[in-house]
Amino acid sequence: ELTMARALTRIKEIPSSTASQLKANGIATCEDLISRNCLEVMNFTGLSLTQLQSFVSAVCRTTAPKPQSVLSMYVERNKPLATSLHKLDSDLHGGLQPGSVTEVVGPAGCGKTQFCMMLSAIVAMPAELGGRDMKVAYIDTEATFSPERFLEIVNSRSRNHFSSPNDLQHLASKIEVFQDMTLEAFTRRLDQCLEEVLAEGEVGLLVVDSLASPFRKEFETHTGTGLAHRTTELSRMAAVLKFLAETYAIPVVVTNQITTHVSRGHDDSTKKGGVVTAALGNTWSHCVNTRLALQYHGEGQKRLLTIAKSPLCANENYVVTVEEKGLMLDWVATSTVHSGPGDLSELHLQTRTMCKTEAWPESYKNRT
Repeated sequence: ELTMARALTRIKEIPSSTASQLKANGIATCEDLISRNCLEVMNFTGLSLTQLQSFVSAVCRTTAPKPQSVLSMYVERNKPLATSLHKLDSDLHGGLQPGSVTEVVGPAGCGKTQFCMMLSAIVAMPAELGGRDMKVAYIDTEATFSPERFLEIVNSRSRNHFSSPNDLQHLASKIEVFQDMTLEAFTRRLDQCLEEVLAEGEVGLLVVDSLASPFRKEFETHTGTGLAHRTTELSRMAAVLKFLAETYAIPVVVTNQITTHVSRGHDDSTKKGGVVTAALGNTWSHCVNTRLALQYHGEGQKRLLTIAKSPLCANENYVVTVEEKGLMLDWVATSTVHSGPGDLSELHLQTRTMCKTEAWPESYKNRT
């Protein structure tokens, strides 16, 4: 379905002049061309039957699902994006996997955008500094991307490697930020515009910060119809994100908000006012490949980062701090978080429960 919606201008076998002529007559996508009568298309384009059949064959080759061997998938995707949090990267078999969707969920102000900007800096930085020297497509739905903070992360990580303003400007130009703050603008970006950017082959990361914002603002979920509509559109957007990740072999990082789920039963969670969970519901939770949860941890800039869902490893906890370089691993605190006494041990048990029930620690409620 997604490849059938691909624009004919993206089919290299179809000349741009012919694609423009077809579009002027209401044939803009692969599905449009395949579903139209050949004689009708020949009539207004002047194409011969042989030419038209060759274009249709090219469209069919593009849209038909292509089987892949495990070996080819492994070779194509064996270039994970290292986050620079070495213990996390080790547990995730090198970092964030190409062709997959990683969700970062947590309360406001806990460091989700900081994490995304740090990843963007890593992708854009030159190889000699541990980067990938590639572009980043960054969809900002909440207007939270800070160019000043991004450049601070770059300068801190590069150890002032960029001696001239021009070098720094060149790196900053690799981050293409799209501020799509309505659901209509966001869906148009994914459906029509973003693939052209990714098709250039220079993009190494796609970020959506955040996916929850446009959906939660524009859908009324207290009615069955509104919730069903949101679920349908959310599932479609998830399919588009997965399609882009797999087609262009890049990691996709999506941030999500939290919400409070009030149970109607008589368990302890109801007495406490509800359980804090990841927003967007169960349908979305099944769409992501990896879920990373960020939460406040004690006082100051410490955060608890949890692998809440991953096909590559068991659930793990890491203590990180928010610094000039972005998120940095606190090795000492991380080494004690699993078996430490008191609150740390209790918190560890609660975050592991979250992986199955999506329940967040009660301490979250005072933070949001």
